[in-house]
Amino acid sequence: MGAANSEDAPITVVPYCATWPARFASEALLLQSALRPWLVGDIEHIGSTAVPGLWAKPVIDIMALVGWAADGFPIYARYGYTDAANATSAIKVVKSSYRTKSAPDAGRPATNLYPMGTFLQDFEYVAGLGPDGQPNSPTFGHLKLPHLN
Repeated sequence: MGAANSEDAPITVVPYCATWPARFASEALLLQSALRPWLVGDIEHIGSTAVPGLWAKPVIDIMALVGWAADGFPIYARYGYTDAANATSAIKVVKSSYRTKSAPDAGRPATNLYPMGTFLQDFEYVAGLGPDGQPNSPTFGHLKLPHLN
């Protein structure tokens, strides 16, 4: 009897592989080149394959931080799936529901010292601008890199 869906599929765990750090480093270089304009942090090797000696699923997990949303949640990718529950759906550019205000709030430090976009209050929510018009919306899926499996 086959698995009903990928959540029911068996999980394979293998002994630590000494090539995993090099595989990560190779992908990190590609991602750094592609994401350079948006990166606000390092590209990190995360998950069990990043721990020397640990048995793991043979999947290299990578995190690339490309920004922070005004609600404090990190933005890890500029792209998501059109249907967050379906990793085979088309890919779309994920847009924020927030934009920089056209003028600073009263009492804000001068923009010649701190440009607009420096402070949280420099942003405003605009209904309909983001993925589904709702702040904090989890309606986009993350991309997996199948060639790293």
